[in-house]
Amino acid sequence: MSEIKFACPNCDQHVSAGPEWFGREVACPNCQFMLTVPGEPQVSDEEATPQPVAARPPGGVRFLAWYYLIGAAPFILFALFGFTIPPEEFTNHPEYIDRDRGMIQALKVLMFGGMLLYAVAHAIAGTGLLRGKGWAYIFAWVLTGLGLLHLNLFAVAGLIVCLRSDTRAYFARS
Repeated sequence: MSEIKFACPNCDQHVSAGPEWFGREVACPNCQFMLTVPGEPQVSDEEATPQPVAARPPGGVRFLAWYYLIGAAPFILFALFGFTIPPEEFTNHPEYIDRDRGMIQALKVLMFGGMLLYAVAHAIAGTGLLRGKGWAYIFAWVLTGLGLLHLNLFAVAGLIVCLRSDTRAYFARS
C-alpha cells in the first residue's frame, strides 16, 4: 500500500503519511494540531498472534504464600520434635506415669499431630498460591477462617489478601 495524502482539519495543510502511520495520532507539521492519520492500522504477523504471557500472582498473593511457607516451617519442626518428648515430661506426678501413659501418648498425638497437620496445610496452600492454583485460594480462605476462629490475629493478613479485588480477579480466571 502506498502513502496517503490528507489535509489537516485545523489549518488545511496537506500532509502525507505511509502505511505504518495509519490510525496513529501525529502532529500537523504546520500548526502542531494533533490529528489521526486516516486508514486502518497495519498489524504485523507478530502483533496479530497473541503470545501467551505467564500471569504472575498479585503482590498480596505472593506475600500470603511466603507468609504461609515461612510460618509453617518452625511449626513443622516443633511438631516433629514434640513427638520425641517422653511421657514423663508431660506430668508433674511421676507416680501416676504408668497409669496415665496411654492418655499422655494420645494427647501428644492430638496436640503435635494437629499442629503438624495445620502447618503442612499452610505449606501446601502457600505452594499452591505461588503457582496460581484456584484450589489454593479456597484453601487460603479455609485457613484464614480457622485462624480467625482460633483468635489468631495473624490471620487478619490472610483475610485482607483474600478480600482484595486483584486477588479475586486473579483466581477468577482459573
